[in-house]
Amino acid sequence: MIYDIIHSKDENDFKKKCKKYNIIWSEVYKENINSIIEYGKDTYNYIFCLKHIPISNEDFMYIHNFPKFGEIITCWRELYIYQKMENIHKNNNSENYLPLYNSFISLRKGRPYLSLLFPYIPMTLQDIMTFSSFTKFDINSIYIQLFFLGYYLYQGNIKHNDIHIRNIIINIVTEKKNLIFIYNHKKYTLPLQDKILYLIDFGVSEIEENNTIIFQEWKLFFSKLEELFQIPPLFSKKNSFSEIFDIILSFHILETELF
Repeated sequence: MIYDIIHSKDENDFKKKCKKYNIIWSEVYKENINSIIEYGKDTYNYIFCLKHIPISNEDFMYIHNFPKFGEIITCWRELYIYQKMENIHKNNNSENYLPLYNSFISLRKGRPYLSLLFPYIPMTLQDIMTFSSFTKFDINSIYIQLFFLGYYLYQGNIKHNDIHIRNIIINIVTEKKNLIFIYNHKKYTLPLQDKILYLIDFGVSEIEENNTIIFQEWKLFFSKLEELFQIPPLFSKKNSFSEIFDIILSFHILETELF
């Protein structure tokens, strides 16, 4: 069923398949003025998330040659960055990305939207920090995953421009799994994880050739995170991803192998 829906050819095909499989959609976050978010539920569970981004006249002007940086922000840039980020993670054997199932043009009350289909992941890092307690292993594991989220964007020259704990979502898995990362031509395993972190909402993201600016964005985020976790400064006092990685290795959690 899921395979059939995510391979819809266009909006009409998507609607037919949702009707076929009794997928019911409900709009959430109605105060959001930049996009419309819907959750799709089958008979038992929510399984899909749809993000509808309004297509403006400017979007149509740049449909074949959209700016990848600067003040002209288009829906095509957001789609491009999601696809670029997904490819980077796949190339590094990483599962820490929210897969983009499909994208298509849709109409809502006569207005065109770019619709992006994702799996449904309800929990954010803010939710987890509010309602859960953390062991040292949990905190270190979160930092390790966040490091690689930042480092892979750094590799892809992607500046997010809106990193905060509500834009980090967490997939709680029933079976613990080993997460794989590649850093400096070495493969690393983060063992026995029941929380997988993803970064979302690339609506104001851009391609940034100055990697120092990308690092500074993550450094600021880590500084705020240390305040929230009420722990001494770790990553926020460092001046490069390589220096931060030295701290990660000192946690003695990552397992490594050459490949």
